Amino acid sequence: LMEPVPPYASSGRTFPAAAAEILSGVWPASLIQDLSDFVGQGLFPPGYELYAHQFEAIDASVRGREDVIVTSGTGSGKTEAFLLPLIRSLLQESENWTGSSPTGPRWWDTSGGQFTNTMPRAQRQYVRW
Repeated sequence: LMEPVPPYASSGRTFPAAAAEILSGVWPASLIQDLSDFVGQGLFPPGYELYAHQFEAIDASVRGREDVIVTSGTGSGKTEAFLLPLIRSLLQESENWTGSSPTGPRWWDTSGGQFTNTMPRAQRQYVRW
């Protein structure tokens, strides 16, 4: 049995454009750029447009501060719709972090579009009990 599925509606926005639209006036441009750079490392490659339901879910949860449930077909980006507000919150939290500071360059920094290290490095000190 095969069931053809029409393509999901596009929002017409790349992630950097969506992030700027949703977060402008709330976050400084540098933090919006950090979020876009982080997400651009593989979650949403440059030029990739969010589906309409992804943009609406992110907008409702971030700007509208609403709880969101996304129901859609397989491969429609439900996971990304859930992860993007979470990633945004983590980056926002890291701006005000008062614990130990990251050491060295950020682990997601790239050179020529490729990860510069084969192993991730710790960004905070670990405490042994």
